[in-house]
Amino acid sequence: MKKEWQKRRALLFAALSLTLLLGCEKSITPSPVGVNTQCVIQNETTALSGNAASWKYEYDSKGMPLKITKYGSTGMEVSTLKVNYDSVVNGAGVAKSVMRYDADLSLKTLPNVAHISATDPEGIVMADYKQYFFSYDAKSRISKIREKTMWVGDGEWELTISYNDKNNVTELQYVWVEGPVTGTASITATAYDDKPTPYASMPMWKFLMNNFAWDNYDPEPVLTALSNNNPLDYSFGTGDNFFSRTMTYTYNDQGFPLVRTNTNKNKNGEYTFNQTFSYTCP
Repeated sequence: MKKEWQKRRALLFAALSLTLLLGCEKSITPSPVGVNTQCVIQNETTALSGNAASWKYEYDSKGMPLKITKYGSTGMEVSTLKVNYDSVVNGAGVAKSVMRYDADLSLKTLPNVAHISATDPEGIVMADYKQYFFSYDAKSRISKIREKTMWVGDGEWELTISYNDKNNVTELQYVWVEGPVTGTASITATAYDDKPTPYASMPMWKFLMNNFAWDNYDPEPVLTALSNNNPLDYSFGTGDNFFSRTMTYTYNDQGFPLVRTNTNKNKNGEYTFNQTFSYTCP
């Protein structure tokens, strides 16, 4: 039975990019840090080779996201993320993932736990196949995330998050605590600008990150979602496995990023690509 579910899980992962996976270890829910903003993101694009895409954002009358639609490089719809008061549903056709929280996201209440369920392209449901437990620090910032799965022997990790005094992430440290032990992975960020992120109008964005997960292959979306300002760099690995990215921005009159220029570097050379953002501003 376990092998059959693992096969179905692999099929699902190939067809569907799961979004946010989270939880909490704290029984008393703190209040999230408030965000004041003038501009609300409407569209974004990435020109990353092999992953070029765009996103369209739609909101309710209170500014809460209702739907985020992803389009591929040809302009065809790829998937839709729909936001409910206590859950986020992301998928295309039959295949979908559901992140259900023990909090009302519309009231900006930080959740304590998320239960992740998924439906594969054949319509087979894997209910509650993952859980994420979430810890906060005294400033209501995410300090630790513990992943658990329903499969015995699966690799499970714990993420510890460090911040500077401006509420920007300085380190993401992943430690494997169950299953095959592969050591510790540390991602460091040394610099940020002093401007709002593209998602500053959405205090709960870290629970809605479209098309990304807490253990995403690219840590930039995690750094941005957890920080007050826009990251200017990050790096991880050593020796031949060292990787770094630098980021520069152009801004609108309100200080929101219009273009992010990313330059990736490793032992094989460097590669640059752009992301763009558009907003409605008063």
